[in-house]
Amino acid sequence: MKGKTILFVTSYPINEEPVIRNRLIPYIEQALEYGSHVTLLSTDSIESQYLIDKGVQHILVKDEKRKPSGMISR
Repeated sequence: MKGKTILFVTSYPINEEPVIRNRLIPYIEQALEYGSHVTLLSTDSIESQYLIDKGVQHILVKDEKRKPSGMISR
């Protein structure tokens, strides 16, 4: 039986935001354990090597409006 395909979508970069990574990774790992094909769509600038090693397709969406040039990050 072919596994289901699950698409996770986040407007935050999983590589740069530990909170997002810590919340999504357990769901992704659980879906993989059940034999599902997992795709993650995020606003990262580079693919997550961890996800690629797990067999997850990581689609990058460039989001120019995410961080204005005058914004200070703490």
